[in-house]
Amino acid sequence: MSVVRRAPLLLLVLAALACEEAAAPDAPDPLAVDGHAFVAEPAVGRAALEASLVDPTNGYSALRLARYTPERWGALPAWRPRVRAIMVHERGGSPPTEGFEDWWGARADDALPADRAGIEALGARAFTHFPAQVVPALRSVLGDAEAATTVGLIPDADGRLSGLVWVEVPGGVEPALTCATCHSDGVAGRPNMAFDLGAVYDLAAQSRTARGRWGPGRVDVTGDGVDNPTAFPDLRPIRFQTHLHRAATVRNGLLPLAVRIETLMITSTGEAWRPPRSVAFALAAYLWSMGDALPPPADGAGRAVFDATCARCHAGEGLAGAPVPIDDVGTADAVARSPDRGTGRWRVPSLRGVADRRLLFASGGVRGGVEELLDPDRAAAGHPFGLDLPAVERRALVGWLEGL
Repeated sequence: MSVVRRAPLLLLVLAALACEEAAAPDAPDPLAVDGHAFVAEPAVGRAALEASLVDPTNGYSALRLARYTPERWGALPAWRPRVRAIMVHERGGSPPTEGFEDWWGARADDALPADRAGIEALGARAFTHFPAQVVPALRSVLGDAEAATTVGLIPDADGRLSGLVWVEVPGGVEPALTCATCHSDGVAGRPNMAFDLGAVYDLAAQSRTARGRWGPGRVDVTGDGVDNPTAFPDLRPIRFQTHLHRAATVRNGLLPLAVRIETLMITSTGEAWRPPRSVAFALAAYLWSMGDALPPPADGAGRAVFDATCARCHAGEGLAGAPVPIDDVGTADAVARSPDRGTGRWRVPSLRGVADRRLLFASGGVRGGVEELLDPDRAAAGHPFGLDLPAVERRALVGWLEGL
């Protein structure tokens, strides 16, 4: 048979294969596959935890290795309380008695939507409505308009106060923080530099002596008994990070992030309940999606300066990188040396989105963004990189960073 006579047969075979390929169902989304495995099988989360911990001996890791088991934290009740947003006109009144909603919809406990869009939508809803931490101390602040303003509870365009919710708890109704309280200033994921949780506690205790120990936009979350507050992190570039926590305590990934969220909520409530695993994973997926809105690195004169000055640590499309030794940076380092979370290294933060990120350094020592960061006369010590550039190059670098 000649080549010419074989050609029609070959074309028929290729056409048949193409039809079969077109008729085949789409491959499942890996995100949805991971999510359903995480929700259905506790061993998936346990394996992700064990693989992600950089130093299994520090306090953060040891606690989770001991208690993130089906018999301990897995046996806690999954909390799906009814909530309602706290509105500015309710500041001086008593907690409401009606208007609460089952914000998660009609899904059964721990059910996860089938696809990426549904999972991310659940996460977006949880970001603004799931009570991540009940804070009774907010009651006294909500009853005083001046105090509420002092601690940075600012109403949005709809009159809601900084992502706060009233939540039904056994015996009554209490105010609670959501993720959005600390991690949204009108842009989801961007830190709320105005909110001062330390001042909330001090005002509730009628004590002003300790106010300013943390300051707005900062909180002490380590369980080490040391006063070492950190700035609220920018969550938008979280998927570009190689590690989680300022001290690079956890290797990053979607499943480790879900475990991080789940265990954070467990410990913040005194181990009284756990979030449904569907909520923990959906929140992780939603945070993962935030990176889509951040502009990618561009070319230009400033990029050349960046590559020569900064790219050794802030590399690749994520402008992040592997952790670096604490002493190489020289900034205030109480958090990095914490016995609870310390690893001997700093996480290298992603610079994606840094253009409108005002609070820099783990301590929040720089409050004026990249312009202050690269000012040779800035007050905050450490991170000397770029401070000795000629003025022309420094301006080019600032301009390039402000495009991120």
